[in-house]
Amino acid sequence: MLEIALRKFRAAQPPVLAFVDSGPVLVIFMMMTFWALFASEVHLATTTSDKYDAPFALVSLTFMVLFGIEVPRCEVREPVS
Repeated sequence: MLEIALRKFRAAQPPVLAFVDSGPVLVIFMMMTFWALFASEVHLATTTSDKYDAPFALVSLTFMVLFGIEVPRCEVREPVS
């Protein structure tokens, strides 16, 4: 049973990895990187209201989780030797 599951996983892996290494996904991660680098400063410079703190924190947390998923995924795709 485990062998069948592993075979299905290995068969599905190339198309999934090809998608996550595609141009649109890389552009999204590039925009997320810019958000991680500069959004806090822009947020602090443009507003003094606490109204936007929760949505800002939610977007930042979401991006952090996606980055946390991407790092092991990259390791599976191209292991460090």
